[in-house]
Amino acid sequence: MGYRVPLARTHQITTAGAPQAGALLYVYENATSTLVSLYSDRACGASAANPIVADSAGRFATRYVAARDLLTLTCKTSASVALWSDDDIDPELGAGQGLLADGDSMAGPLKFSSHGNIASAATVDLSTLDGNFAVLTGTTTVTAWGTVQAGARYWLRCAEATPITHHATSAICEGGASFTAAAGDLLELISEGSGNWRIFLDRASGAPLIEGVRPAKVAGWTSEGVSSSPARAPPPAASRPPPPSRGRWCRRAIQSRARHREGPPPSRRPPRSRARPATPP
Repeated sequence: MGYRVPLARTHQITTAGAPQAGALLYVYENATSTLVSLYSDRACGASAANPIVADSAGRFATRYVAARDLLTLTCKTSASVALWSDDDIDPELGAGQGLLADGDSMAGPLKFSSHGNIASAATVDLSTLDGNFAVLTGTTTVTAWGTVQAGARYWLRCAEATPITHHATSAICEGGASFTAAAGDLLELISEGSGNWRIFLDRASGAPLIEGVRPAKVAGWTSEGVSSSPARAPPPAASRPPPPSRGRWCRRAIQSRARHREGPPPSRRPPRSRARPATPP
C-alpha cells in the first residue's frame, strides 16, 4: 500500500497569477539528490515518471511512494528554473492508514494480512509484500532482505530447508552466525532501515538455535541442547571429608580413665567416728 505525495492536484501559479503550465515537481529522498520511485496507483504496481509534470492548469497529478519515509520536494519551471524546495515532507496517509496517537489504545486485536508465497533468492525483497506474513519457498541461500522503513516487522514460515546468511550489519542473525531454517520454522525479521535487518528463528521442533555460538559448538552438548556427559559418580571414600569432630567426647573419655587410675576422689563429708559410746554405770 503506497503513500500519496503531497501537493498532488494543487495549482502552481506564476507571480502574475497565471498557471505554471509544465512545472516540474522533483521528489527526492529527504535532504538528498536521489530521486525516489513514483507510482500512479496506491498499490504501487504502475511506475510513473519523476519529476511530475504539471498540466496546462498548473496541477500535478496524484503520485504515490512505496515507503513512508520523509521526502524533499523541489519545484521548477518548465525551463528548469528553480521555484522552491522543501525538506522533511511527510507522505500523506490514505483511507485505512491512520496512525494511533501517543497514549491511544486499540479496541481490538492487531490483525496482519498474509501475502502468500515468496521464493527464496539471494535477495528476498520484503518491500514487495502486501502483508506481514508469507511462506518462504525454495532452498536458495538468502543474504539480503530489501529496504523497508525502520520498525517494520515480518514473519516468514519456511516451506523447505533454507540457508540464511548472517551479516554484521545488514542481516544480524540470532546467535551471530548463519544457519539453515528447516521446513516449518518461523523467521521473524525486524527492519532497522537502510536495508539492515534483525533476524530471529523459532524452530518448529522447539529446539534452540544450535548453529553459531550456541550448544552445537559447546563440547559435551548434543544437537538437542542436552548434555551428553555421563552422570558424575560420587567421590571415592579416600577423598571424602573426615566426619565431624568428636573432641568433646574424647576429652570426657580421657578424664574418665584418669579418675579410675587415681582412685575415687576423697569424700567431702567428715569421717564418722567408729568409737562406741561409753556404757553408763
